[in-house]
Amino acid sequence: LADYAETSKMALEQVEGVKRITIEGAPQKDIVVTVETNKINHLALSIKDIYDLIQAQNLSIPSGAIDTPSGKINITSPSGLEDIGDIENLIVFGSKNNNGLVRLKDIATVDFEYKKNNLSFKQGEDNAILLTVYFDENQNIVLIGEDVRDSIDKLNTQLPDSLNIREVLFQPEEVSKSINNFIINLLEGIAFVVLVVLIGMGL
Repeated sequence: LADYAETSKMALEQVEGVKRITIEGAPQKDIVVTVETNKINHLALSIKDIYDLIQAQNLSIPSGAIDTPSGKINITSPSGLEDIGDIENLIVFGSKNNNGLVRLKDIATVDFEYKKNNLSFKQGEDNAILLTVYFDENQNIVLIGEDVRDSIDKLNTQLPDSLNIREVLFQPEEVSKSINNFIINLLEGIAFVVLVVLIGMGL
């Protein structure tokens, strides 16, 4: 369900006038590192050391530049740990005795675990994920809404029969109704004014 939500998000982001899309209710994962204490007992390493190493690797360092005699060289920093493989291959200890490096996967197992008490949604008895589409400011959201609906109709043909898209709130439709009501009220007001003038002044 989360994968289909991401696919739908990417498709809807292509609609001109769509500013951003948020996904809520998708299961969130935590990375769990289980250290085998019997393997670190003979190393000058503690659980706190491993925690600090992982945390330090996941920090984003601002990009900058290196000054050289011939000018500046722009640099970019790594974006941190991106997947389990990056964490497993993290070097946590260097040993001269065994002429090698100890990686995290040598002393621990790394895995994903779903977060508990995560925000979730239901459509009846079925699990659901909420996508919220935000439009650019100063745009005709009625026209953008039509394009969004066209995109959703195309998505429906590509999704499994067991998966359905339901509209919780469609603001362009509400705006369109408000505009139509305003026009009707305006015409009724004009007609009423004309009628009063005709009665007061005659044909």
